[in-house]
Amino acid sequence: MASNKKRQNPTLSPTQELAVQALVEGLSVTDAAAAAGVTRSTIYRWQAEDFLFVAEVNHRRAEFRDACRDRIQRLADHA
Repeated sequence: MASNKKRQNPTLSPTQELAVQALVEGLSVTDAAAAAGVTRSTIYRWQAEDFLFVAEVNHRRAEFRDACRDRIQRLADHA
């Protein structure tokens, strides 16, 4: 089961952490950049060149998907 606890990745900067969280929450690159206080081109560069950034976004999205799947399963079992 996925944890609701926020995972802190010491290899990412605090700015990157903000961008990751915004992207995982479903914000657009433009909105994620604004939330992190960087430009869109910075987010795009991180996505193209920073494998740790991409891995963290993918990891957190997978955790979110797992949590949603678990919740749907519990709701289906209850129904």
